Amino acid sequence: MEQKSKDVKLESLETLKEIADLLNVKVKRLGIVLYSERDNRASQYKEYSIKKKNGGIREIAAPEVGLKILQKNLAKVLLESYQVRPSAHAFLPNTSIITNAKRHLKHRHIFNLDLKDFFPSINFGRVRGMFMAKPYNMNAKTATVFAQIACYKNSIPQGAPTSPIISNMICSKLDGELQKFAKENKCTYTRYADDITFSTNQPGFPKEVGFLKGEVSHSSAALRKIIEKNGFTINSKKVRLQSDDDRKIVTGITVNSKLNVSRKYVRNLRTALYKWNQHGIETVSKEYFEKYIPTSKEKSTKRFDKIIRGKLEFLRFVRSSNNKSVHYSKHHSNQGDIFENLILRYFECGLRDHNCTAIRTEGKTDWIIFDAVLKALQANNEFKDLKIAFHKIKEDRFYGDQTLSSFCSSAKKLRKFKQRIICIFDHDNDAIKKNHEQGVISWSNNVFSMVIPLPPEHKNSCSAELLFKDDDIRRLVVDGRRLYLSNEFNKDGTLKSNGNIKYQGKIKLDTGEVKVIDSDVFDKSSGKSLALSKNHFAKTVSKSSTLLNCDLTAFRKLFKEIEEFESRMTKEGSKNVETKSSNA
Repeated sequence: MEQKSKDVKLESLETLKEIADLLNVKVKRLGIVLYSERDNRASQYKEYSIKKKNGGIREIAAPEVGLKILQKNLAKVLLESYQVRPSAHAFLPNTSIITNAKRHLKHRHIFNLDLKDFFPSINFGRVRGMFMAKPYNMNAKTATVFAQIACYKNSIPQGAPTSPIISNMICSKLDGELQKFAKENKCTYTRYADDITFSTNQPGFPKEVGFLKGEVSHSSAALRKIIEKNGFTINSKKVRLQSDDDRKIVTGITVNSKLNVSRKYVRNLRTALYKWNQHGIETVSKEYFEKYIPTSKEKSTKRFDKIIRGKLEFLRFVRSSNNKSVHYSKHHSNQGDIFENLILRYFECGLRDHNCTAIRTEGKTDWIIFDAVLKALQANNEFKDLKIAFHKIKEDRFYGDQTLSSFCSSAKKLRKFKQRIICIFDHDNDAIKKNHEQGVISWSNNVFSMVIPLPPEHKNSCSAELLFKDDDIRRLVVDGRRLYLSNEFNKDGTLKSNGNIKYQGKIKLDTGEVKVIDSDVFDKSSGKSLALSKNHFAKTVSKSSTLLNCDLTAFRKLFKEIEEFESRMTKEGSKNVETKSSNA
């Protein structure tokens, strides 16, 4: 059921039923949240603490599922009613710390300050009063209900979906007054939640806004008056004037000549990846949580992985915001780019975390298919003793035959891998096929490679999808779409079995080699796309038994080769396997 709020005026709400309908919840459930559980509000929240960067503690109160859904619905309603200020850059569509920092890029002077106890200072009375005042004009009953939904322990809690938008609504008057104040002093003003920034290119920073006394930064009396009049207090420990040759920072991003992260950020990230690479994820994640998030209840390696990945994505996000795309070298040639270097280290760390032989595939979706088929075979008591793990990563840059070849040839330069890594190439590159004529290649450092074995139906080339029988591939239809094979089309691109369907892509159709086609197939009459993507195909294979119950002979041949290789390695040891150099 869609939430209907765009055509509803908040001041017209009068009954609990009207409010419940607006919030897409039953009146009874709304009543329970408001009244039955009012005396036991603690049961509706999960409270915990996280350590701030400055060593302080941030208290989080996360609502339980039912209340969270209700708050999300209310947040959507409020967002549609909020009149966005151009200076507000937090918790709003198309805004971020990047848009906030960009407003101050290359400015001569930067003046930062924080509002003290931001969320806790927005209490129930302020929220209710704001709803009743212009421009929202809610009646007392509606304002009270909305405030009860949004508040906990007499303030808006950090962790509630409603708190961000309500904080912006509360700060609307403050933003308006500070925008005017900034303009009067020839400054640029922005606010990201409780983080306020003024900047200017004037020769000196206006003392009417802030100033240095000795080496200590101070806010002016006029600025304090505006902020305090709006119900907030400046955190005197978080006032900073940055000028001249200082490294100027706005919401954690340096803004001197271009947007960038601090050197410390990169250094800490590089250190974490180095320790992960050297000592393993168990050791480094334990050290990380003890140092940075000691109060966290979830200290799993999986969470640590997500944290590091998030930090890498933040680095990419910031560096790509300078209107210059970060270079994602598919062949790993851009060694000068910080993000590229670190993401490669992250990938290498992941490879080291497997407790058995790791399989790295050429295609982005190959491992999904191989994993699903092997599980199906093992469920049928085949390959029960084959212990391998497929390396699962989503980035396109880590796939392709040249990328995989580059990894193999550079393996000897990497730190020693304790477990074996087998790289599986498609059977479609002449140079790679020639290099693997004698079977598995050892590249040293426990890295090996092999090609997919050719099934009887395909004499010259083969990819992971083609290990299924051609007829079985054609039968897998999802929402009217399927994978097509190049030999199904005439030279002019029309489908042999249906002239109304045409392929309009770049794959050559008359080479004698069968290629998988997963795009650019259209119905000429309707223009509808009929091709199923490889990604959708692989995910369907993993979730459905449609193909897993078909003829899997070609897959058995692949896993038999891996099983025999693993058995030989176990018996003979890596040192006794002939090493063959290659230019693959």
